[in-house]
Amino acid sequence: MNRTDKVELLAPCGSYDCVRAAVSAGADAVYLSGTSFGARAYAKNFSDEELIDTIGFAHLYGVKVYLTVNTLMKNKEIDSLFSYILPLYEAGLDAVIVQDIGVFDYLHKNFPDLDIHISTQVSTSGRYGASFFKEHGAKRIVTARELSLDEIKDIHDNVDIEIESFVHGALCYCYSGQCLLSSFIGERSGNRGRCAQACRLLYLKEGKKDYLLSLKDMCTLSILPEILDAGVYSLKIEGRMKNAEYVAGVVSIYRKYVDMYLEDRAHYHVDDEDVIKLMDLFNRGGFCEGYYKDNYPKDMLTHKKPNHEGVAVATCVNRLKNEITVKADLPINKGDVVEYGDKYDHTFSESKKKGDIIKLKVTRECRCKAGDKIYRIRNNSLYEELDKDYISAVKKLDISFKLKAIVGEVLELTADCLGYSVVISGDTVERAESAPVSASRVETQLSKLGDTPYKLVSCDIDISEDAFISMGVLNSLRRSVITLLEEKMKNSMNRESVEQSYVMRRDASDSAALADMEQVRYSVLFENGTDYMASLSETLVTRIYLEDPTISDDSLAKLRETKEVYYAFPVVFRKSFMDSLGEKDLSRFDGFLIRSMEEYAYIKASESLKDKAVICDATIPCFNDYTKLFLRSLGLSTTASYELCREELLDKIMDDEMVVYGHIPMMVSARPIGEAISGDITDRKNETYHYVNDFAHNQNRIYSARPLYVRESGFLRQRIVMTAHETMSLRMILDCLQTGKSTDRACTYGHYIKGVM
Repeated sequence: MNRTDKVELLAPCGSYDCVRAAVSAGADAVYLSGTSFGARAYAKNFSDEELIDTIGFAHLYGVKVYLTVNTLMKNKEIDSLFSYILPLYEAGLDAVIVQDIGVFDYLHKNFPDLDIHISTQVSTSGRYGASFFKEHGAKRIVTARELSLDEIKDIHDNVDIEIESFVHGALCYCYSGQCLLSSFIGERSGNRGRCAQACRLLYLKEGKKDYLLSLKDMCTLSILPEILDAGVYSLKIEGRMKNAEYVAGVVSIYRKYVDMYLEDRAHYHVDDEDVIKLMDLFNRGGFCEGYYKDNYPKDMLTHKKPNHEGVAVATCVNRLKNEITVKADLPINKGDVVEYGDKYDHTFSESKKKGDIIKLKVTRECRCKAGDKIYRIRNNSLYEELDKDYISAVKKLDISFKLKAIVGEVLELTADCLGYSVVISGDTVERAESAPVSASRVETQLSKLGDTPYKLVSCDIDISEDAFISMGVLNSLRRSVITLLEEKMKNSMNRESVEQSYVMRRDASDSAALADMEQVRYSVLFENGTDYMASLSETLVTRIYLEDPTISDDSLAKLRETKEVYYAFPVVFRKSFMDSLGEKDLSRFDGFLIRSMEEYAYIKASESLKDKAVICDATIPCFNDYTKLFLRSLGLSTTASYELCREELLDKIMDDEMVVYGHIPMMVSARPIGEAISGDITDRKNETYHYVNDFAHNQNRIYSARPLYVRESGFLRQRIVMTAHETMSLRMILDCLQTGKSTDRACTYGHYIKGVM
């Protein structure tokens, strides 16, 4: 397709310096977080006052500001959300980015003219999900990073909604929003903005340690035209934890190539020097292009180290006990920092040319040997250039003045910039007694704009030949008109205040008493490869969920004689899986367990399925009652979140189904671990995690090291998860749950006791 609409380049900002850098480097929009509700809790972030100042500063340059409100929120936290958003809404905030479905509904109802973007944390993967969120008020979706160009184009061709996709920066191993690894290992939830980066650690597999879950950063310069042709409107750069130099460098380079695409698509090409600059700024063992063109990219892992590797600028040619000799493969700048031998670094006090021989001091323990590469981890010259051009510099806007100075009339100065115009008046112009002021002298004085954000490009002066204006008056007039214009431009998107119109109200029936164990009825989720017919003899089991849609009619009929049988959709509903379901008769099932709103919309679009019962799994997080009520309004029941503790669960409307036993998927990833169907990996604490690769549908799972086991949860309906590697029989598990006996293995309460940060 030929694009006629403007492409948006979206920059990450974790500090005000990053905002200045992004604006100066050519970003069309920035995304950032306040001190609450953002998915980067460990970034510097912005106070409420700084957010308002930042909105004004960005709007001065025509740059939009998007606020991340993309964490899951508990009931007590949502109470403060309206007062948090209101002053930002009044200041002209352009959009909010959300993950929590209850927050989405809450903000849309309370701020109906505030644009809402659906975070990548929701894992929107197709046209049905995009259509659902558009129907309920979303302006934009941020696609899952794992989508192919074809999948994105399918959304673009079928749903009239803005598409935002990541084009540069870090990649998560797991589908965003579906990771519990950090949460279960360190009680720091990625869904709450506190990811502990567990995927960047070493893991042991088949006797060998490797960074099995650490992916390279993405760089898409070479395929940028294809991404835009597929229908992506907003090109998103990852990196709210990065510094201002990173933001300036990455934004300026992508600005160059977006403009090249828009101006001359046919002659688009990428300069190698720009890729090296990007690598100097940050890379993990090089770059990859993500999943845009390949479901299983081969060279995607960072085998050497999980953090910045830098650029290879020299090679070790000789090793002595306390010294290495290296040869420069690239020019090295004064102030550059290189790294070698795992933990050694050196800062150059003078520049080196390509081919220069350099001697560096080491100790006996240094692992560097002849043939090893020396990596530059700080390009000082590049950092200084970026600071000079984008960070310390004030970006200038073209301004035009029109001065009217007619003797006997009021002095007037008009300023115009980017379609904004202001006029300020002074005193009556007097006749000069001796030396009248000249037009050129006036223009010189008006052009003295100093460190303001403006530069004078034209000055129309209508002045009487005998007019007198003091330089002090001109200076005061210039300063006043600049202040007035800047205020008008900064406040151009301000809104009138609004009253809170939507506050949750519970019914008395929503505070149900806790269930006795005698009242409990059990559901069982049978994952692929498990014996679901074992449930036939268990009268306490009244519902089963099957992941296999190909179950025979006879087996299904046998199960349905005594139990409800639901089909369990995959965690992420990709187009390939959706297409394969076209051959299956899902109407044979009593209902469905869905793992995304994509699947809900798919079901409702089918005449044969739309009236079936549907329950949301924990992968559609129900963290608060706003989510509960929104889903209930759609006819959906819910599953209790794995990340809420008992007290928090009791604070919610008590009609969830709760998982009380089973190995929980810690990660669901598009990338398999190795080539085997299944296996195990072990972490630094000697905890072993089983994994299962589903090569057909990009649904690869890593399970909790220990099964979850929670008794006396108080929920009327409780669920058991049977995985292929489960060693206990269903009968044994039910017996433990009913009698309170210990299981025959080490288990975990998960977050049932403490909850998560």
